[in-house]
Amino acid sequence: MRWTDACAAYPGQWLVVEALEVHTEVHGDACRRILDRLEVIELCADGRAAMHRYRELRRAMPGRELCFIHTSYPALELEAA
Repeated sequence: MRWTDACAAYPGQWLVVEALEVHTEVHGDACRRILDRLEVIELCADGRAAMHRYRELRRAMPGRELCFIHTSYPALELEAA
């Protein structure tokens, strides 16, 4: 699913998502990871619960690209390391 679809399906929610398709954009010194397609792994009650669940899932599935975010964000762009 795309981020706009997730926002429409889960308005005002904290989500743990897995990136299924991602690309990187570089603009000067800024490097952003753009999630083109994602899967909603879990709905969470609040930001603290989302962070906690994200950490649990990262330990259990270290090879998967996971993140937690609130659907109020207009775009899903992550700062790349």
